Amino acid sequence: TAVLTCKGCNENCVICGGSAAAFRKFYGRDRPVFRSPEAVVNNVKQIEKFSTGPIFILGDLLQAGEDYAVGAIAAGVLVLIGIVIKDRIKKAKTDDFKEVEK
Repeated sequence: TAVLTCKGCNENCVICGGSAAAFRKFYGRDRPVFRSPEAVVNNVKQIEKFSTGPIFILGDLLQAGEDYAVGAIAAGVLVLIGIVIKDRIKKAKTDDFKEVEK
């Protein structure tokens, strides 16, 4: 079962029908719409009541910004993957710092 964290995207990858250009053309959206982390957690809890199958949480939590990603972790979204997200944030900050040093 899939749980979506957002509708739309900031990117225009050619392999995806959910790109920024596609959403602008077909739905008139200029930017993605993100579900609250609490709504995602509630959705997962509802699915767990009637399904024992895997639940896939789809969407790049960092696309909405660092605050959203950290809020999603705090709310319980992707607890196991929270470490990966924190590492990506840390790496991005480290890479930015290295660039400034040059």
